[in-house]
Amino acid sequence: MPPIADNLNLRVILAGRTGLESTLRRDPGIELIRARTPLDALGELADPIDADSPHHTAVILDPDLAADPAATLELQQAIKVIQPSAITLLATSNTHTNGHTTSNLDGTIPPGTDGPTLRALLAKLTTPPTPTPQAPPPFYSTIGRITQQVVFANQASPAPTSAPPPTTIPSITTTPAARAWPATPTSAPEPHRPTTPGTWSFGDDRQILQALLDDQDILPLALDAIRRRVARADVMFIPAPDTTTTPRPPHGVPVVLQGVAPALLASPTLEAHHLEHAAPWLAHWLTLQATLRKARQDSITDELTGAYNRRYLDCFLDAAIRESATKRHMLTVMVLDIDNFKTFNDRFGHPAGDEILVQIIKLLRSVIRPDDRVCRIGGDEFVVVFYEPAGPRELGSRHPQSVQLIAERFRKQIADARFPKLGTEAAGALTVSAGLATFPWDGLTGPDLLKAADANLYHSKDAGKNTINLGN
Repeated sequence: MPPIADNLNLRVILAGRTGLESTLRRDPGIELIRARTPLDALGELADPIDADSPHHTAVILDPDLAADPAATLELQQAIKVIQPSAITLLATSNTHTNGHTTSNLDGTIPPGTDGPTLRALLAKLTTPPTPTPQAPPPFYSTIGRITQQVVFANQASPAPTSAPPPTTIPSITTTPAARAWPATPTSAPEPHRPTTPGTWSFGDDRQILQALLDDQDILPLALDAIRRRVARADVMFIPAPDTTTTPRPPHGVPVVLQGVAPALLASPTLEAHHLEHAAPWLAHWLTLQATLRKARQDSITDELTGAYNRRYLDCFLDAAIRESATKRHMLTVMVLDIDNFKTFNDRFGHPAGDEILVQIIKLLRSVIRPDDRVCRIGGDEFVVVFYEPAGPRELGSRHPQSVQLIAERFRKQIADARFPKLGTEAAGALTVSAGLATFPWDGLTGPDLLKAADANLYHSKDAGKNTINLGN
């Protein structure tokens, strides 16, 4: 990695409460990202905002997240696997580390550090060390152990605002023969070849990690690695049976995820103890996959309404415009907001306002197609991208007239909707105004279309509100 220049752009990921956000966010050359836990930081590291994100990255840890030396070492190793050039620092309150280890990190960073000081510090740390041979990793991968320690045992991080969804298991496709555990093998079992040291390679972990970074299903790769490890091609990942009605397969080992065992790792020709190490190893990888997917989803989703956020809108709209230009399709954006929304918040309280926003998204989704996108970009401001990659919405319909009809239908639904939180004023109390802009007539880029739609929204407001304005 080349030395860091004084004016070079940096990508800085703050894990936990580092006390550095207020100084670093003032630097226009720093792309600043906040993460609640080390695992969230790994997800952000593996998923840059876009292709223009800076390549020089520093991960800065809250001291409370680096109290365990073993977990800190494994976190550092995982960071180096994802991005070998990344620098990992510990935020400190003074020149000491308050009892926290720094031997497994690249250095420390004091409070109040600004952008130029951070660049100077990183410049001292960017000389590559002399490579030293490393022993092959154990059966439990680095990433797996971090998942176990951070996801299941991390008590230092602040509690999430809402309970996280349960970890999802990759979909399992079974053949009729695999749905029931065979009482006897359908063919003679191959002679057992005991596991020998060295048959597990770091290459297996690297392939799985690359699949994670590409957001691909890791289960087939993980199963292939386990089959090579135990020298059995019949190792399967199957749903755990209901033990109240069906006995567990005699050779099955539970794959436990967050205290629940929804699946088994099993082989009809291999005793269970040969899979006892493989099952938790697989569980750690699957947990990491679910966690990263949730982190990706959270990074593009509005927490309150479940709509997409501004970050997603910018990426999606640019890509949709490029494809529309290539295929000579039209595309329309609608910018809308709720008329006099502040008044409702002031009179009925923010919980009532939040419920209205959630209901607005539900109504919007009821009138659009799966290819369309609903995004929340401000307090009560939304953008809908009407996208038609497969052609007209209905046979014989024309864009953007068809979009205007949908927008009018939605406006009428809002005006007729009842919002219980508004009490006796529920019926007809709420209205929306919107502006539409269509590619390529009103703009050739995302910002141009949004600007045109926003201008049409204000024409709607000037016309008395509760109006959809298509422009010229």
